[in-house]
Amino acid sequence: MGVDETGRNGQLYDKLVVRFHLLHQLFDSGDGDLDKNLDVYDTKGALNDIFNKWQTAGSSTFMRISEEQDFDHGNISHYTQDYITSFVEL
Repeated sequence: MGVDETGRNGQLYDKLVVRFHLLHQLFDSGDGDLDKNLDVYDTKGALNDIFNKWQTAGSSTFMRISEEQDFDHGNISHYTQDYITSFVEL
């Protein structure tokens, strides 16, 4: 693990990736089309709005680096979002 001085009397460690899994199941969208699951797009957009450019006292800013959909789950929408950050020791 590499360590760099941050200039804030602390140390910045190597990058780490945080992965969020979003699973959403919709049985009936109410319009007669069981294949239409639009709510998941609002939810994954909200997840990105919360965590992209977010940071804690002990981390650098989170930045989304990827989003993928997993198609192997039948009637469940499964997305992963990866964010990169660094641990900051103050």
